[in-house]
Amino acid sequence: MKNVLKKGLLTLVSMFICVGLVFSMALSCVYNKAHMTNAFQTYAQETREDILVADYEVIAGEIVRYLSTGKQEDIPMLREQVLFSEKENLHLADCSSITRGMGYVRFASIALVLVLFMMVMGRKDPEVRKKRVDELFQCFALGTFLLALVTIALAVWGLKDFESLFLTFHHVAFSNDLWILNPETDLLIQMMPYEFFVDYMGYIVKNAAPALILIFAAPIVWAIMSLKAGKAGKA
Repeated sequence: MKNVLKKGLLTLVSMFICVGLVFSMALSCVYNKAHMTNAFQTYAQETREDILVADYEVIAGEIVRYLSTGKQEDIPMLREQVLFSEKENLHLADCSSITRGMGYVRFASIALVLVLFMMVMGRKDPEVRKKRVDELFQCFALGTFLLALVTIALAVWGLKDFESLFLTFHHVAFSNDLWILNPETDLLIQMMPYEFFVDYMGYIVKNAAPALILIFAAPIVWAIMSLKAGKAGKA
């Protein structure tokens, strides 16, 4: 029973580490000012008369900074004026809580990798160390397999009905309705219409591809290695 609980815990830790890896890739996209600027230029709808295309880079930088810190003094500004309404800034603050939370998961994942590395390398006996490595790889493979199933399910859902996935995410991620903005009056949704988020989802998936490939490949590699080990043991 103790061994089962141990493997279960290591499997969950492995999933957490993989999630941290994916979050790291996603944050590199979210905090990419250049891509946000290009997305504004491509998808921004009719906005206020005082908002110029030349301002998009400044606005992107302001939003990225606020998302990364969530500090009141970092509320997006343009020409020394508050850019968005109070409701929009409150929603951006909620978004900042999510992105910063993703950052915490990323750093926690790195810490867990170091802990697991020390657990393995701290064993002087080569046989014990090898046993630990095999055990960790087995749990990692199982964890990535479970995460891959979730990833596939979300990908299928998004390809079939992205709007439904998008709305469900907002209902789950936010405890309020501040994200429901009016495209007729709210600058934030004018700058970031539905097409903007579709573009960003594709951009994140493209950049997270290395991590996703690792998630999909790990169970296959482990299965092949286990099969070879089994054949070698019977020979």
